[in-house]
Amino acid sequence: MRIDVQKLQAGPETHILNHNPAFFDLVGKDCEVSEKVRGKVAFSLVGDKVLMEGNIQTSARMECVRCLAPVKIPIRKSFTVVFVPKEEEPSQKESFNPEEENTSYYTGKTIYPDMEIRDLVLLEIPDYPLCREDCPGLCVHCGANLNNGTCRCKEMEEVAPPNRPAHSWKEQLKHLRKTTEGK
Repeated sequence: MRIDVQKLQAGPETHILNHNPAFFDLVGKDCEVSEKVRGKVAFSLVGDKVLMEGNIQTSARMECVRCLAPVKIPIRKSFTVVFVPKEEEPSQKESFNPEEENTSYYTGKTIYPDMEIRDLVLLEIPDYPLCREDCPGLCVHCGANLNNGTCRCKEMEEVAPPNRPAHSWKEQLKHLRKTTEGK
């Protein structure tokens, strides 16, 4: 997307977003933005600054951090970003001002807001996605998904409990067969 700052002197510009995730470089290993990035973005001139306001929506696919099940994460974001001419960029010595969090810089008479829109999407993706809030995850012993029920670790403990000496593996297998035949 390309915004001509001089054209904004005639009035605000509105752009409709309907882009594939690859347009904003939103394709990755750990997180896949799975739907088009849709929304509406308006640009207006305020002095020599450009105001970008709008909303975006899409969804991402990730794995639950507890059970590794696929999770679809809806992303909806309303935003305001102010583009300031590069010559007004604060020096490195100035401290961070939280009010400038949504500030970007441009040079010349053209703004390319694609990276800002990309960053807005990425900031909405959770660090620790869950399939559900109370996800019990995987069994630490056998790796079974505890969302699907209990695992067989308890049955295995009955074969050779820690307070008794372990039987040979053949005896354990025979005992396990006997306990599972009736099920």
